[in-house]
Amino acid sequence: MRKSLLPNGIRVLSQRIPWVRSISLGVWVDVGSRDDPPKQAGISHFIEHMLFKGTKRRSDEEIAKSLESVGGQLNAFTSRENTCYLAKVLDENLKLALDVLSDLIQNSIFALDHIEKEREVVLEEIKDMEDYPSELVVDNFIKLLWNGHPMGKFILGSSETVSSLTRKDLIEFMDENYIPGKLVVVAAGNLRHEDLLSLVEESFHLSASPLPPRGDPPTFPSKRLEVTERDTSLTHMVLGIPAFPFSDPRRYPLLFLNNILGDGMGSRLFQTVRQKNGLAYSIYSFLDFFRDTGIFGIYLGANHQKAKEALKLVLSELEGVSSKGITDKEFAYAKSRLKGALVFSQESTIARMERLAQLEFFLGRYLSLSRTLKEIDEVDKDEVSSLAREYLTPSRFSLSVLGPDSSGGEWEKDLL
Repeated sequence: MRKSLLPNGIRVLSQRIPWVRSISLGVWVDVGSRDDPPKQAGISHFIEHMLFKGTKRRSDEEIAKSLESVGGQLNAFTSRENTCYLAKVLDENLKLALDVLSDLIQNSIFALDHIEKEREVVLEEIKDMEDYPSELVVDNFIKLLWNGHPMGKFILGSSETVSSLTRKDLIEFMDENYIPGKLVVVAAGNLRHEDLLSLVEESFHLSASPLPPRGDPPTFPSKRLEVTERDTSLTHMVLGIPAFPFSDPRRYPLLFLNNILGDGMGSRLFQTVRQKNGLAYSIYSFLDFFRDTGIFGIYLGANHQKAKEALKLVLSELEGVSSKGITDKEFAYAKSRLKGALVFSQESTIARMERLAQLEFFLGRYLSLSRTLKEIDEVDKDEVSSLAREYLTPSRFSLSVLGPDSSGGEWEKDLL
């Protein structure tokens, strides 16, 4: 891995993979939904959409065809902490890919008619969330977990905030946040770092600007239960707690716990709740780490009549892991799965590019694949069991429920 810092503050990272013929390139902006002003929730995501709607040099159609015409791909996404504009191209088209991405970021025109058209697209996207209760309940849980904190906001924003965004809002937000100190250009594939560095210097003409202040980390939630009434075929539930930042060394033992509890068909929750007792249609655990916090959750979708019984069984399993720890077999199972998933992911240039960016944002340094595998190997079973005793206490968990039963008091009395 190579890293360079340009005089204006743009960071450039690359990883050469000479045996492939492709390059995955990402221009990352260190701004996401947690940075949206309260009355402009969704602005980061809306800007991501708008940058594909025309620049001073290219129409929206020309942008869409720019990389497709040479067999490449162009995409973007917004997360809670970052926005990424990415391209995957043949190695011979690196210059074109960087020219397109830099054009989007520096020359977008934000035409008023395009703003109104894209506003309707985003508003429909927000409405569509209602059609996917298994996703909506996760967003509801995150909002509950970080109640009142920017991390809890929906990435898409709300119909009210998106409807109120103006062209002036978009341009001012970009001027404040799309600055060199927040830009990281990352590439993985068949390329030379020197070539990438030269192209970045040639493509970006941004002056250094002061970095805006970052917000405080979220605190432990005061509200622990939320029940949302919906006419759904299943009762959807998410049970969870705040986790650690990416930089916390306890991240590895928690990855083991997540794998053992609910990551995959061989996990304890899947086998116990679904396979042996048939109490849930779907069940899994999830884990995500951020700059200053994290999230661990368990999703289950169950028949209305079996929902509380299923959740009681989940809580019982958590208590069992907390009090008795994990077995040698479970520990070996989790270690093999974690190492396998990491190694397999590195066969993708996009995954390598995303990993480089993640390490830069969260650690500020690179961890080689061999070093990461070594850190997984260095975790011992007692560490995982100790973390389970400390962490998997049912009284610490928050619960979000979405379904036809709105009797929140009963859920709290019976289960929490």
